Amino acid sequence: MDEELHKNLEISDFQLASFLIYRDTDNEKTQALIEKFSNLSAEVEPLAFSSAQKRLKQLLYLSLDK
Repeated sequence: MDEELHKNLEISDFQLASFLIYRDTDNEKTQALIEKFSNLSAEVEPLAFSSAQKRLKQLLYLSLDK
């Protein structure tokens, strides 16, 4: 696999990380999504976004337990 496509991206903004989980994207589209989010032009379905936030919290808590 191409390592460039599967590199890790460090994100410290909880809302942005939730948005990227909500969009379930690959690394090729991530930068474009970050720009949409930063420019306030991204649209989300509220309940699905809320679910993405809950999923991110679960992932964070699981990583703290290790």
